[in-house]
Amino acid sequence: MRQNSMSPDKVQQELISTTEELGDVDIMRIPPEQGALLTVLWFGTVADQNTRDETARILQRVNNYISADNRVEHVMLPIADGVSIIRKKD
Repeated sequence: MRQNSMSPDKVQQELISTTEELGDVDIMRIPPEQGALLTVLWFGTVADQNTRDETARILQRVNNYISADNRVEHVMLPIADGVSIIRKKD
């Protein structure tokens, strides 16, 4: 994957910071400034609103935050354990 040589802009930096505040998960290690998060489905447990799994609860918060942000386009792909691709709107 090509490294992003530019520093994150304001929108990207806010997404990075908020993702970390919601509960940084080491398994989501494609840097958010590159526009992708890994393992966003966490064995399907993110769909269970009553889950007690802390990682699933963090991923729920991150997924909900990104989905509600109208500055970005977001698609979640059911590849492996889930991949989210996030693109800042023009």
